[in-house]
Amino acid sequence: LAACPLNTVKKRAKKREKEKDAKSRIYIGKAFERWRELRQQKGFHSDIQVALFLLDRWVNPVWFF
Repeated sequence: LAACPLNTVKKRAKKREKEKDAKSRIYIGKAFERWRELRQQKGFHSDIQVALFLLDRWVNPVWFF
């Protein structure tokens, strides 16, 4: 059976999408569980929101005495 050209196009598009995603993926290992807990506690709907929250706290820390 010859490969369907449309099927090949779809496979290539899917491969490009996976490669694109892999470029922005990070691995946080053991911190993953804490990441998910923070996401849930703060009511965030995406990992982007968690990342921005943490970056904002790092760049502009709030100190309470």
